[in-house]
Amino acid sequence: MRVAAELLDAFRCRLREVHLSSIRDGRHTVLSAEDEALFTAHLGRCRDVPWILEAAPPARWAVPARRPLAAVGERLAA
Repeated sequence: MRVAAELLDAFRCRLREVHLSSIRDGRHTVLSAEDEALFTAHLGRCRDVPWILEAAPPARWAVPARRPLAAVGERLAA
């Protein structure tokens, strides 16, 4: 993460997006608490640009599924 800090110091004003990856054994993995702690300070410095997280999100970030929309032509409940 030292390199991330150096890049932010040098190019912060030119950022258009930020890519982050949680990688173990060469593969993207679920974002761990350790990764989240490492990323937090750096992401705090670039809140005004989109973040792209290349990792499966932790389960606590899950959003409950909504009821599917009715199919076209299907009668809706009154």
